[in-house]
Amino acid sequence: DTQRMRKGKASCISTNNSQALDWLTKTPFMKQLHPTPPFRYTLLQKFSDIAITLRGLWLLLLFNALAVFAFLLAPQGTDVLLSITEDAANHFHVGPLLWLLVSLVFWSIASEFSTRFLIYLTDNSGRSLAPARVNFRKSVQKWLSRIFLFFPSVLMTIAFLIAWRINKTELRSARYVEGTNMQLAFAIIIVILFLLVASLYLLYVRNGIVRFSLRHPRFTWLSISPKESEWAKKLYGILNDVRVDIPSNLSSAYTHDLPRQVPLPNGAIIPYAFKAYESNPVIEGNLHVWLFRIPLSFYRCLGRQLLFLFVLAALFILVFAFLPPTSYMYFGAAALICLAFGCWQVVFVVIYLLDKAQKIFPVRFFLLLLFIISSFYNRDHPVRVLGKDPTRPQPLVQHFDQWLTALRQDSFILQDKDRVYRTGTSRDTIPVVFVAAEGGALRTGAFTSMILAKLSDSFPSFPKHIYCYSGVSGGTLGSNIFNALYLDRQASLDSFSYAIATEDFYQHDFLAAATGKLVFGEIINYFIPWHIPRFDRAIALEEAWEGAWANGKMNRLESSFNYTAGGRMPALFINTTEAESGLQCIWSNVGLDTITLGRQRDLASRTKTDLAYSTAINLSTRFPLVSPGATIFYEEGNRKERKHFVDGGYFENTGAETLLEVMKLLPLQQRAVKPYVIQFHFADEDSIIESSSITRFSEIMEIIGAIYNTRSGRSNLSQSYLQRYVDSLGGTFISLNLPLNTKQFPMSWTLSQTAMRRLNRVIDDMVKLKTGDTTFLSDKRKLRKLFVYDQ
Repeated sequence: DTQRMRKGKASCISTNNSQALDWLTKTPFMKQLHPTPPFRYTLLQKFSDIAITLRGLWLLLLFNALAVFAFLLAPQGTDVLLSITEDAANHFHVGPLLWLLVSLVFWSIASEFSTRFLIYLTDNSGRSLAPARVNFRKSVQKWLSRIFLFFPSVLMTIAFLIAWRINKTELRSARYVEGTNMQLAFAIIIVILFLLVASLYLLYVRNGIVRFSLRHPRFTWLSISPKESEWAKKLYGILNDVRVDIPSNLSSAYTHDLPRQVPLPNGAIIPYAFKAYESNPVIEGNLHVWLFRIPLSFYRCLGRQLLFLFVLAALFILVFAFLPPTSYMYFGAAALICLAFGCWQVVFVVIYLLDKAQKIFPVRFFLLLLFIISSFYNRDHPVRVLGKDPTRPQPLVQHFDQWLTALRQDSFILQDKDRVYRTGTSRDTIPVVFVAAEGGALRTGAFTSMILAKLSDSFPSFPKHIYCYSGVSGGTLGSNIFNALYLDRQASLDSFSYAIATEDFYQHDFLAAATGKLVFGEIINYFIPWHIPRFDRAIALEEAWEGAWANGKMNRLESSFNYTAGGRMPALFINTTEAESGLQCIWSNVGLDTITLGRQRDLASRTKTDLAYSTAINLSTRFPLVSPGATIFYEEGNRKERKHFVDGGYFENTGAETLLEVMKLLPLQQRAVKPYVIQFHFADEDSIIESSSITRFSEIMEIIGAIYNTRSGRSNLSQSYLQRYVDSLGGTFISLNLPLNTKQFPMSWTLSQTAMRRLNRVIDDMVKLKTGDTTFLSDKRKLRKLFVYDQ
């Protein structure tokens, strides 16, 4: 105990304490003996006290900073809030909005309580600082708890106002009923958020919770009791021992314990609940020192509040961790993020309390050790494997010849009198289309799909001329969604609109599934030494794609990738990056032995595994930390291998490099074909993007800039090389750039209807579709050269 006192681990009720000092200074005799010098509270000391108070709230500050970035700075957050407003205004789907409000209430309550409780646990400055500094810290702590209380709802109010300001021109130019409904919905949502702020003010600042608890004795624990509040606000630290110093000439009447609920000679009053140590008193010079332990039961109301919030947070975490991916869209990504912030704040407080309440078992260190061990032994994020596939795909050149023969013999095309399907003076040259699609989540995914869909609706033979798709990340998703629709059209006699089917697919919220697993299930899995597929956010994203598929009798996305193989089917090149080697690898439905390092880069042949179509697509769309890298286990000879694959854009982000390599291997000049390359990407300019100069922190930024910008530099080079090669073949290179910035069309896994309308307008302007008009293509985008009869 003496060592504990010397190390300052006990709260001190002595002449150094503000209460005792205040009592002593009222005595004239003491004023004469020990005149109190004037205390100067400098600005530096104030900043120091604020910083020390914030130090224990680092996790809460981190959550708030992430929320500011997600909802105020990132265009994705703005578009998510726009989607919530659209659902409520135009479809009366208010589930995401209601859950957002519930999440904000829980986050606000959890944030305010966690702030106060962490301060009670960590700040023991009341035993050592001057009274002026203690009072200042108390004031800072009170305002901090109120700031954290109102932060979620105020943040969301500002975020909705920004979403309305960015899109107000679009809303005014929309159809009257739709635009009016949207503006009215924005107004109602902002009013509701203001009412939420007002309600929190009445409950906390105006003591509405206290009055309610006094009227209903069953709920007295909702407000902290006066006795608990008195001791919690002393800034002794609620888990620290209480120390009482009494001069030896005044302590002769006391044994190992002191009288309770009566003023002692130094002004202190000890509650009955405090437990005295058997070693009391300890003699230090002319002082006798008594130590008292505060049992946790003394803070009964605080304990019950923490238990209630913890049980609620644990239920939320478990329920949302185990939800099927298609269910998350009913809650929305915004609500899931806000709810997770509130839940994990409460869990952090409980862990901190368990660690500080006892000195035997280090809880936080154990969790850190468990996290490291789990990371070491966990099987990462293995892909979903349907089974082994020992068959070798058809070689590239052989596949091309078979596909080209089938195209020449197609009766529909041969009987077609329209000149747009043959080129050359003798109409003997067949147009062959090669598609390359840049990465960028749904940004280039929807852009790629929608253009191909609208061209196909106007010219049904158009998709038959597409030989291959080389995609990266979102471009992989977009090109393969169109290809899956084409396979459905080929397998079924039923006709459908490519454009409508494509737009229906992109109206689904894929972000909610990935976000829900990320902020709930994945965090649990980080502390478990084995992989739980139910918690995997990459699998959730794939299943969300599959759930959005509603075309044909077969769900193409959850079916085997092998269904895409065959001489009449387009070749697919899904680009990914192997983390171990840095190689650009390809998952394809054709054999790639002839490409450079084909044995290492052809994943389907190398791993001999059968994947679902959605899983194969997702090999290219895993951009950490948004999506985790994929792990593939396979046997190579007598060895068992485990390799990790991340987003294809780490190596080259346009798909042009793979497409160039493929085209060079094909005998295009010997087969009477004219190649057309359509390159989809989201840059605003066709030319190489001008880079800004590094002007600050050169030593560091040179390294970071070179590593990160190598990807865009390689992409620009690949496109230039591809265009030169196409020109050398007498073909046409068509570069389609999406002229919408990220505020108008964000890079995300969900898109609002407003963003989709913008995209449709841009595409219609590029394609210029008119009923009965075959001169449908815009001069400014080179699409007019596609399939035009070449005199």
